[in-house]
Parts: sequence; structure tokens; C-alpha cells
Amino acid sequence: MNFNIDPNDEKKLRRFLASSEMPELAFSYPELCGYLFGLSIIPEVIDLEEWLADICAGTVPHFDNDREFQLVMKAMVRVVERYKNTLEKGLFSLPFSCAPQDDEEFIEIIDWVAGMDDALSLRPEIWDEYEWMDEMELENLTNALIIFDGIIFPDDAVGVFDDFSETELMETGLFTATDDNEKIIQIQLFMMNALDVAVTCLLEHAARYQEMELDGPCHETVEKNSSPMTGTKKKKGSVIKVDFAGKRKISS
Repeated sequence: MNFNIDPNDEKKLRRFLASSEMPELAFSYPELCGYLFGLSIIPEVIDLEEWLADICAGTVPHFDNDREFQLVMKAMVRVVERYKNTLEKGLFSLPFSCAPQDDEEFIEIIDWVAGMDDALSLRPEIWDEYEWMDEMELENLTNALIIFDGIIFPDDAVGVFDDFSETELMETGLFTATDDNEKIIQIQLFMMNALDVAVTCLLEHAARYQEMELDGPCHETVEKNSSPMTGTKKKKGSVIKVDFAGKRKISS
């Protein structure tokens, strides 16, 4: 799968992941790509030291010498900057097709989303509810987070479809699912179809956050009890854990 990363940088990134003392706990390559993409949309500068431990599951990667380590770090920074430059030019597009052709691509998309989700969790307050958000902005943000949750934690998303009509279930593919496992897969595929819309919503919200909170007067967040979102972060978890109760339909 193509993640819009230079082949030379890809080699360095894969070498970096393999250097972890506990590679089975470190990110997969798609997760790392999603993580770096997530860093590129956060409207704040995050020091490398803050997010490096996330990628290698808290372990220190082993390199033969400092020069090799620096080459890998520069490769990561280049990837983030390349993504940022693309976004600033208004040329956003997902670096892959949202319609997986086989099981491998299916898993890679899930990993990419999980990696991006982990990066966004570095600044959970950005994805909260603010007084300057109108009803449409809040709905779009909530739906985007639901889509992320539905891909990473499809078990939690089952309730979203409880009130769907038979026709709507047929459109999602859930009505024809023969067992729970197939239903879970259909939920993930359904959410993947809206992934580009979800990421676009997050990009727009990040821009609004920068305008209102970083470049403009600071506003207090709405009381947590009035928001459907909490700031909970967990490994391969949601940026903001969404309460699916009452959420009926995903806008696309």
C-alpha cells in the first residue's frame, strides 16, 4: 500500500521499527505512517521526544551509531513536513484507497487509522467541544470521531446501527451478515467508506481550533457533562471515546 512516502525514507522507517527492543509491541509500518500523518494535522509543534516513545512502545531503539539514528529522525521529520506542505496547499487526499482489495490492505487501513488516532491523542483537548462551535461543526466532529472508533473498535460501534431500517442496513451490508465476526467486518468496511470525509472534518476542525484558540482569544470548553466526548486515551484507542448511545446515522 502506498503511503506517499519516499522509498528511501520508507527503508529508514522500517529499519527504525525493526530496531525496537520489543518489536512485537512497537508500531507496524502502516501505524507509523498514520501516526506521522496525524502529527501533520495537529496545529501545534510537538517535540520529537514527546512522541518518539509512543512509536517504539516506550523502549529505546538500538542503532549502531548516532549518525544512523539522526538519519532516521530526519526521515520522520521529512515525512511530517511533506504531509504538512501538501495540506497547506489544499491538496489533501488519503494516501491509499479506502476500499481494501484484500485482507492485508484491510488490516493496513485499520493500523493506519489507529496510528493517526494515537497521534491526535497527544493533544486530546483539540478534539473537544468549544463554545465557538456551531451545531454543524460539533456534529461533523462527533461523526468523524465515531468513524475512527468504528474502524478501530467496531464492537463499540454496533449500537450505532440499532435503529437503522432494513433498507439502511442493506446499504451497509450489515443485514446480510451471517455471524458476529462478519458483522464487525462490515461495520469497519462501512466506516472506511467515510474515512476521507472524517479526516477532512478533522482537518477543518484543527484549522478552526488554531484560528479560535491559538491565534485568537481563548475560549473555555463546554462543561464535560454536556459533551458526548471525553478525553480518554488508550493504546490503539479512540482520540476521544465517543458514547454511541443515541447516535443513529453517520453523515457522509
